[in-house]
Amino acid sequence: VPGFLPAFMLIAKGKLAVGNDIDAAAAITKVLNIDPRNEEGYILEAMIKNKRKEFDSALISLQEAISHNFKIRENPLFALIKGEIEFEMKDFVSAEMTMEGAISLPSIKNKQAVGEAKEYKVLSFTEKDRCAIFLLLAKCYAKSKRFKESKSIMEQAIRDFVGTSEEVNVLLTNALISIEAGDIKKAISILKAAESTSPYFVESRKMLADIHLIPLKSRKNNARCYYEVIETDPT
Repeated sequence: VPGFLPAFMLIAKGKLAVGNDIDAAAAITKVLNIDPRNEEGYILEAMIKNKRKEFDSALISLQEAISHNFKIRENPLFALIKGEIEFEMKDFVSAEMTMEGAISLPSIKNKQAVGEAKEYKVLSFTEKDRCAIFLLLAKCYAKSKRFKESKSIMEQAIRDFVGTSEEVNVLLTNALISIEAGDIKKAISILKAAESTSPYFVESRKMLADIHLIPLKSRKNNARCYYEVIETDPT
């Protein structure tokens, strides 16, 4: 029954958000059985498959979405999901091209235009998604050893998202890219700057612990990072 489509879409979106991909997949299957041309349904199906690491199948779902609406390729949410899948598949060249196209869209270049991308009834494009496009492109450049371009994108992300809920992701990604570039000292400096009251303190210490354990091979400093986390939050 077509009238149930929005309900099934909301169920699928909600189940995916809480990590229940089985029920999410069941709901989206009902959507596509009722309406095989539902482009939004195929995008959500791709998101579910990406979470399951069924990357080839996820790309097929995105192709189905394109077949029903060619202009969907210009939607930043579609581009982000496609880029994330390509990156997970380690197809960094394709992911880079996808993200370069995404970041040139008005709703990405100008944060005041984010609302213009909210074309869907259930899925929505948010500032979190906009930030993710910046960060994914920066990571793609880092994988290609284009560190100058990666740095430029990260500088813009820092300017745009400082003081927002996305600042955490920006700073942690900046540390990851520093590691990718071989600048361990810079990565440590970024992570150590997180104070115990910071919302990204725990994540920063986990990353710092990995740096001490793997490239620096210091079990003592690795353990110290976890002690700091325990001292901040004994639970």
